[in-house]
This record gives sequence, C-alpha cells and structure tokens, in this order.
Amino acid sequence: MEPDYIDVRLQHRRQMFFGTIIALIITGSIAYYFWGNLINFGTLSVYSEAPFTISFYDENKDYECKVSPCEIVGKIGEKNFFVKKEGYKTEITSVDFKLWRTVEKTIDLKLIPRFSQTDKEVSEEKTEYSFVIDGSNQMQKMVDVSDKDQTAIVYFQKRLENPVAFGNKKIALVIDAKDSKEIYKIDILKKTKQQLKNGDQLKNLVAGKWSFDNKYFVMAFLRQPNLWLMDEEGNIEQTNIKTHINLATWNSANRLIFLLSNNLNTYEPFTKQIQQIDLYENIPGNILSLISVNNGKDIYGKSEESSYKLILE
Repeated sequence: MEPDYIDVRLQHRRQMFFGTIIALIITGSIAYYFWGNLINFGTLSVYSEAPFTISFYDENKDYECKVSPCEIVGKIGEKNFFVKKEGYKTEITSVDFKLWRTVEKTIDLKLIPRFSQTDKEVSEEKTEYSFVIDGSNQMQKMVDVSDKDQTAIVYFQKRLENPVAFGNKKIALVIDAKDSKEIYKIDILKKTKQQLKNGDQLKNLVAGKWSFDNKYFVMAFLRQPNLWLMDEEGNIEQTNIKTHINLATWNSANRLIFLLSNNLNTYEPFTKQIQQIDLYENIPGNILSLISVNNGKDIYGKSEESSYKLILE
C-alpha cells in the first residue's frame, strides 16, 4: 500500500522542525561558549608600585603583577578587587569591565608605618640659655649660650635666684626654682616675656618639650607618672599618658608621638584623643628616646647602640 502523501509531508516537516531546533540549540550553545569564553571580556589596567598582587572578591586566584601597569582580562560587569603588597596596606576598590575596552585604575598603596634601622646619628635639637648680669645696667638678662656677644633676649627687673629654661630657638619657659611665682613664657624672636600665674603647678617640673607651632608644652613632673600639657594661654592639665618624657616627641602636625607598653601612639592636644599607630613589625627593643628633627618631619628612635627612623608614609 502506497504511503499517504500528506503523512509523508508532515513527517518531513517534523524532521525539519526538530532539525532546526537542534541546529538552533547547537548554534546557541556555540555562540554562548564564544560569548562567555572568548568574546564577553574587557581589560583592567592597574597602575601601582610594582611588584604587587591583585585578587578578585569572587575568584580564588591571585594575579602577580611584576610590572606596572598590570593588565588583567575579565568578564564584563562590576567586580571588587584587592591590591596587596608586602609591607603596605591592602587597598579595596572596584572595576566595571567594559566589553572590548580597557579600564585604567591607579592605586596609591600606603606604607604600613615601621621603624627602620639607620646609621644616621641624631640628637635632640636643643637651645641652651643662661642668665647673666649685664655690665652696663647691672640687670639680669637671658642670653643664648651660643651667642658670643651675649645679646640680651629679655631682662628681669627682679633677679631670678635659680633660673631654669626649657626652650628652643623660638620660645622658652623660664622657672625660678627658688620662687614658684617667678614663671615666664619667653618669645625668643620678639624678645618679650609674659609672667604666668600658675607657678605653683610648675614647681616640680623636671623636663618639657614644645610643639613645633609653640602652642603646646608637654611636661614631666617629679614623682608623677603622667605627662602634663600646657596650652598657649598657660592653662595646665594632666593627660592620660603614662610614659617617660624621653619616649614622647612632637611631629610636624603638632601631635605628640609616644611609646607606651611597646605600642606607638599619637595624642591630639586639642581633642585629647589617643590613637595607636599599627606598625608593620614590632618596635625594636630597648628604645630609650624618641627624637624629632627637621621640624618634626623626621622622627627617630634611639637605643644605646642603634638608631631607627620612623617611616610613616
């Protein structure tokens, strides 16, 4: 019996239909493969201090970048990534990969503060003053020890019996150890003096350091564990800092840097906030003093045998 012509035609159409579906599926799969694996990509170009490492939040893989810029190909879309370098803080940022385009990123890696040993010899920048009698008027005057001409900075109508000066080239605090009422703040550059009214509080002062803007004076008193602070108005108050004054110094931002319990900290005199500085490595042992030079821009730690420079950035 001859097959029905209509049935043959329907069967042929079904075969063509299913063939077309299969072809479309295969074509789609191939297109999807090429899109996902060969076409659907953009490029990230990272500029930073080589060598460094890049890792993406959703990938278990590190990209080692030995040169800068470092180029990485990734699928389009926004992704978070980390930039890491030994001794530096890890930076977290994001990138939006663009199809067949290069997106550039500049990452400024920040050094983790540390002490680095140095051969440089450093010492506290001090200015010494003495108190002598002026031969022309028989008045007591304050002079810079290094001044051969002994030019008067200021005169004192009432002679100080046992004067002590705590100062630098711009400012000094002068105390008469025999008379707690005779306390003066001396402006070295203007050659003026201001008598302070809080002499009793300064009676047992043994050491002190001025901030580089000359607004604050950190002090240590006999048999008192805490450091004290005097502001530019002459107000004196106790801080929460319990450390030796040799382990405290001022930086260029007029913040107090100090060591306490093998931790490095900063103290903001205006807000009275103390903040610990996280270091890359442990503080070298046996540091006996912190020293600021170059107007507080450079800070060193000194032990009996070695010097260490504090690298903050």
